Amino acid sequence: QDLGGRQHRLQTCRTHTQSSSSPLPALLLRITVQAGDNISLQTTHNTQHTHTRLKLVKPKSGWIKMSTRQEPVQIGAPPGRLSDWTITPLHFNGFAGLPTTKGVGVKSPKFSCFGHQWFVKLYPGGRNDSNDGRVAMKLENRTEASIEVEYKYMIKHPNGEGDITRSTGNLLKFSPASTYRAGEVAPARLYENFRLRSHLLNYLVDGTLIIEVHMRTN
Repeated sequence: QDLGGRQHRLQTCRTHTQSSSSPLPALLLRITVQAGDNISLQTTHNTQHTHTRLKLVKPKSGWIKMSTRQEPVQIGAPPGRLSDWTITPLHFNGFAGLPTTKGVGVKSPKFSCFGHQWFVKLYPGGRNDSNDGRVAMKLENRTEASIEVEYKYMIKHPNGEGDITRSTGNLLKFSPASTYRAGEVAPARLYENFRLRSHLLNYLVDGTLIIEVHMRTN
């Protein structure tokens, strides 16, 4: 308690001891600390009542005030914990009329996420190595720095009949934009057989295919 701030606190303690031979009656101890630098001590034992008054001497250094601990403030994502999902909706307008030649893609404008620039390239007719009728999709890092992200694509059905989701399920490392693939690390990630184009035609909203890009990092 902060006595200098003229606060009052009443604390009541009840103790009870009992031996195997004979029980001892309860002892009630009440201590009240008041702002006048006095301690009032009252005890009740059986039916006897005593009152003792003590003088509380204020230390030369002053009273020690109790501190208040606030919730931790997080700067960046703590180790081992992923950030919240960041969602970027991409609208591919007139999807049904986009070219379906293999290897021909439509690139989105760059968008920013986690301090990096990105774009998505959609191949309505697939890449050269895609299965016939399959749409391909690529996410590419356009910043000259590497980053690890987990990402997923989501396409919501306009009538709520079931969403399309494709997720990495774990963090993947994207290398800087000007680098080439080295093993499993590259500046871009590709789904060669994302979904059948004929299936995606059922997900258009006024002719627009809306693809949500969900991303998070550590």
